[in-house]
Amino acid sequence: MRAILIDPSFYHNGTLLKFRRVGYFPLTLPRLAACFPPETDLTLIHEKCQEIPWGERFDAAFFTTMGSNLVRAIDISQKFRAMGTKTIVGGFSARPFLALCHESFDSVVLGDAEGFIPRLVDDISRATLQPEYQDFAPAITHLPPPRFNLVPSHIIGDMFPLEASRGCPNSCDFCRLTPKILTDSMSLFQPKHFSPEGLTKAYWNFNTRLLRWRSIVRRFLTPAFLKNPIGYMILLITNFLARDVVARRLPPGMYE
Repeated sequence: MRAILIDPSFYHNGTLLKFRRVGYFPLTLPRLAACFPPETDLTLIHEKCQEIPWGERFDAAFFTTMGSNLVRAIDISQKFRAMGTKTIVGGFSARPFLALCHESFDSVVLGDAEGFIPRLVDDISRATLQPEYQDFAPAITHLPPPRFNLVPSHIIGDMFPLEASRGCPNSCDFCRLTPKILTDSMSLFQPKHFSPEGLTKAYWNFNTRLLRWRSIVRRFLTPAFLKNPIGYMILLITNFLARDVVARRLPPGMYE
């Protein structure tokens, strides 16, 4: 099966936002991609920095949404459905706009999709896709490492995420991100997910922007540097060393 995973961009004053790279790179698509059966042909698109390959055919298109990028996801879904591609939407925007999502997509995912992605793939293959899937707080302790190898390195900004836990032990009424069903427990990732070899390799494969001339110039032409050059240099060196320490704790083979 061929599947495309899309993190849609946003419209601003009628214009689709585009950037050279994502400063704080989202974990969602690489994390979900790791849960697909290994034989699945996957394409990951972060639309803020990439173009959707409309000339290619896919069996299914998966969307992650938060906030107003649901509007863009609906536009993309309409085009894919017209081509015969099944569309599945999830993310924070799915539950508040559930009726709209059911109208605009073939299936809606509520909660965390990692627990039933193999079932989703099987249902699509058997033409038995259900209109809605739910799975809150699935077991995440043994999830495979995120598939960052499917992401072009040039769209990744200065920071990338590392997930160590999920959920919350509290049940705050004002919090919209954590349904009360998730508050019974908080899931932690196994320590074996973080090894020195894996993250050291990932650190250098990411080719951090601190080592690039354009970023060096950008970092030095700041009021903080002009006001206190020595202090700013100490801060940069400390930050670089800290990132090197953090870079020794990613999963092995994460960026192979």
